[in-house]
Amino acid sequence: MMGTDRSELVGSETEVSVPVPTAGMGPGTAMPLRALVIEDEESDRFRLITMCRRAGLNLEFHEAADAAEMREEIAAAKFDLIFIDYHLGFSNGLEVLEEIMASRSQADAILIMVTSANQHDVIIASMKSGCSDYLIKEELTVDSIQKSIATAFEKRLIQSALQKEQERLDGTRQAVTRFTSVIAPEMQRVMAAMLWRVRTMANDGAREGLRRNHELEALCFEALGLVHTGRTELSGRGLPDPEAPPRPS
Repeated sequence: MMGTDRSELVGSETEVSVPVPTAGMGPGTAMPLRALVIEDEESDRFRLITMCRRAGLNLEFHEAADAAEMREEIAAAKFDLIFIDYHLGFSNGLEVLEEIMASRSQADAILIMVTSANQHDVIIASMKSGCSDYLIKEELTVDSIQKSIATAFEKRLIQSALQKEQERLDGTRQAVTRFTSVIAPEMQRVMAAMLWRVRTMANDGAREGLRRNHELEALCFEALGLVHTGRTELSGRGLPDPEAPPRPS
């Protein structure tokens, strides 16, 4: 539940009131986010999941090694994040991407293609077909995963605002707030930087009277409130407090 304190974000034509989340929305209180890893090699699945956890992604991981497992997982659960390996023994990543995109239950999932180096054509085709970002398997690191996730959310935020579809914007708001409420401190820093960057872009647009940018700015500020709450709760438990971004004036 949101608190009663409100912060005002004011543009040239429209005033937007943004609820500031209370401490009850901090880490550990949100439903776990689900991630699906579609990869036929067990060692590669293990490596990706391990790297994601080191990157601060506290997700409920599901795995699919073949087409049957993939379809079973997609039919059984709604995923927040789906990693698709391009080189699959039973198919290729673009065909799998097309199948996932056709599934209404996965319409809000963030899709990330995992491919090999020097496959720029695959990367371009993946991005055009619906992936939010990509990972290079040979260059898989904690930093690359954090940046990829933040980039994917940044694109989703901007696309939701530009498409002017309230349902999509609401879905994005839910995804971002859920995500920022369960990630670890190291990932909170990355997300906070992204949210402030997008919020600044939206604020610049708001000065031109674009109401949709007010909604985007409000969404970012709401998510930043969750990140700030998470830092406060972690500090209260004696855990390191990530560096906080500047508070809005």
